[in-house]
Amino acid sequence: MKRLPKRKRRNKINGDWMGGQLFKNANPNWKGGPILHSCQICGKEFQSYIKTSKYCSDACRGKSQQRRILKVCENCGKEFETHKCYEKRVTCCSMDCKYALTRKKSIKPVICKGCGIEFFQKIDRTKISNVKSPSLFHSPECLKAWRKKRYSGKKNPRWLGGTVAYRGSDWDIQRKKAAERDNYTCQICFAIPEKINVHHIIPYRKTQNNSLDNLITLCSVCHGTEENAFRRLNKPSLKVRWWQKTLLDKTNLDTKNG
Repeated sequence: MKRLPKRKRRNKINGDWMGGQLFKNANPNWKGGPILHSCQICGKEFQSYIKTSKYCSDACRGKSQQRRILKVCENCGKEFETHKCYEKRVTCCSMDCKYALTRKKSIKPVICKGCGIEFFQKIDRTKISNVKSPSLFHSPECLKAWRKKRYSGKKNPRWLGGTVAYRGSDWDIQRKKAAERDNYTCQICFAIPEKINVHHIIPYRKTQNNSLDNLITLCSVCHGTEENAFRRLNKPSLKVRWWQKTLLDKTNLDTKNG
C-alpha cells in the first residue's frame, strides 16, 4: 500500500473525523443553518445566517438609507419622490409645474367694468378698491367708454347746462374776420394750428356780444386752458392786448354796478 504525504493524510483524517462526528447538530457551535428572510424593500426572499437581516442586497440597503418620501404635486396631482428634508419646501414634481403654479397664484380673474369681459390681472393690482382704476378695465378704450357713460351730461360735475351752437346771426362773419385779423395764429402761444378756435373773451352766454373786441383766435390747447380758468375764476385769465382792455374794464364796471 502506497503511503500518502503527511499533509494530505492529515487533511483526509481531519475531514473524515469532522464529517463523521461534528456535522450540523453534532457541532456545539451549530445555530440551525441559513434562515429564510424577506427583503423589506423589494419583497424578495433570501437566505442568511444572520437573524436580523432585512435586505437581500447592497442596492436594497442603499435605498433604505435614502430618506425619501412620497408627495403629491400641487399643480398636476402626480406623485413624486423627494428627500425628507425638503418635505415643506418642495411642492411640485418639476420646474415646469412650479412655474405654472406660480403663474396661477400671481393672477386672478377680473371682470371688466366697461364691457363685462373676463380677463386675468395681477393680484396686487386687483386689491385696488377704486372703481376708476385702470386695473379693472382690460383696455384704455373700455375705460374711456365707461367714463363717457358715467360722467357725461348732467352727471359731470362741470355741467353748465349744455352747449348752445347758435352764436347769433353774424357769428360766421365775425368769426372769419377775427381769424383773418389774427392771421390764423394763436394769440397766446403764437402757434399756427391746423384747426383754429375763435374764443369769446367774455362768454357769449353772458353778453351775447360777437364784436371783434370780444373775439380772439386761440389754438385748441390754449382754448381749453382759458375755458377752464374762466370756470374757476369767473373772469378771463389770458394776457389780452392793450386795445382789448377797454372792453374788459367796461364789463367789470357793469358787473359791479349790476
